[in-house]
Amino acid sequence: FQQIREWAVENQLDTTEVIHLKARKDAQELEISSISVDESSVERLEQKKEELEALKAQIATLQGRLENRDAEVQKKKEKWLQPVRQLVADVDTVFGKLFAELGFVGEIRLKEDAIDITKFELNIFVQFHADQKLQRLASTSQSGGEQSVSTVCFLLALQQQDHSPFRLVDEINQGMDSTNERKVWGLIRATTSPLHPNPNLIDTSVTPSQYFVITPKLLSGLDFDASVSVHVVFCGPHTPKSRTWSEAFQLELNELKARNTQSQSQTVSQHSSQTVSQRGVQNDEE
Repeated sequence: FQQIREWAVENQLDTTEVIHLKARKDAQELEISSISVDESSVERLEQKKEELEALKAQIATLQGRLENRDAEVQKKKEKWLQPVRQLVADVDTVFGKLFAELGFVGEIRLKEDAIDITKFELNIFVQFHADQKLQRLASTSQSGGEQSVSTVCFLLALQQQDHSPFRLVDEINQGMDSTNERKVWGLIRATTSPLHPNPNLIDTSVTPSQYFVITPKLLSGLDFDASVSVHVVFCGPHTPKSRTWSEAFQLELNELKARNTQSQSQTVSQHSSQTVSQRGVQNDEE
C-alpha cells in the first residue's frame, strides 16, 4: 500500500515535469517559427532546433517512465484490491444475515477511487422500515438506537473474519430501545455461545471467542445459558474494603438465610393453626 502511494506521488511529479517540458517545447517551436531566415540567424536557428530535439527526447523518456510505472501501479493495486474486495464481500454477507435476524436489511459497500486509494471508503447501508429504501448510515438519517444496532452488527460481522481468544465491548447496548437491545443480546449469544451457536451466522467448526460485555445495565429476562457468567462490580464510598468484603458478604448471606428460615417457620405455623382449626370445626359438627 505504501509503495503504491509512493509511486503515485512520483508519477505526479513526473507528470508535472512533462507538462513543463512540453511548455518549453512549444515556446521553442514558437520562437523558431518567428526567426527570420537570413544568414545572421542561421546559427541561432540551428541552436534552437538542437534544444527542441533535446526537449522532445526528455519528454519521450519521461512519458515512457510514466507508462511503465502506471502499469506497475495498476498491477500492485489489483493485487492489493482483490483481497480487500473479498474481505468486504465476506463482511457484507455476515452483516446482511445479522440484520435479517433482526428483521432489517443491511449492506456493506466499498466505495473505490480510480486514482487515489487513500480516498476509498467503507459505507454501511441500512433499511429499518419497509417503506424506506436502503440509506447510507448517518447521524442525520438514523436514530441513535438504529446507529447503535448497526454498529454492533458491523462489529460482529467484522469479528467473524478473524479469530481472537477473547473480545471486549464497552456499553454496547447504550442508546437502544428494549426491543432492539434484547435482539442484539440474542445475536451476541448466538455468535459467541459454545453451547447454542447459530450455524447460519457463524462457522461452528471454530471455537467462538470469549466475549466480555461491560455495561451499567441489562434488561431483565434476557436469555442466558450455562456458558454465561455475570460479574457484578460494586464501588462507592460505602463499599466494604477488600479485606472485609468476604465478612460483609457472609453477614448479608446469614441475615438472608435467617429471614428465609423465619418466613418458612411462620408459614408452617400458620398452616398448622389452620389444620387444628379445621379439625376443631369437624369435631363440633360431629
